[in-house]
Amino acid sequence: MQRQATDIFIVLFLAFLAIDVTPRQHLAHETLKNALDPIYDLTGLWQGEWNLFAPNPDRTNGYLSAEFVYEDGSTTWWISERPADLTAAEKFRYFKRFEYYDKIRLDENRDAWSAFADYLYRTHASDEHGPVARIYLFRHSTVIPSPSELNLPEEDSSAWERWHFYTLEVSE
Repeated sequence: MQRQATDIFIVLFLAFLAIDVTPRQHLAHETLKNALDPIYDLTGLWQGEWNLFAPNPDRTNGYLSAEFVYEDGSTTWWISERPADLTAAEKFRYFKRFEYYDKIRLDENRDAWSAFADYLYRTHASDEHGPVARIYLFRHSTVIPSPSELNLPEEDSSAWERWHFYTLEVSE
């Protein structure tokens, strides 16, 4: 009996994932997906859009950085991993981290920016410069080149755009 319950759970779990991650093909699929949406949200199974494959793959490459400004005027930097600098195995290992960085930078997630800046403050601020006065968060992005182009632009290239999106004023 336990084996049957486990098998049923696995089949239902895989079916739910398949329904959620496949692109909407027709009205029946969309209706089913919408009906199951509360279950995905409640259980945490919602996967979001997977813009990895056709017809609309994600064409933006990006990363985050933070500038720590200390009360003595000195600065240090934290820079997230950049996919272009990693091996295939490292990209696989850090995939969820890239997704997190990709999502947290979005304006719709601005409520999480202060917690993210606070996390960076607690884990990456340097004691050698004294107290931190503020932390600036930046998002960097570039359009992924077409297959006919060989490499991503270098970091100092004008093809990378940088936007300041949050400042944490630190009060100790």
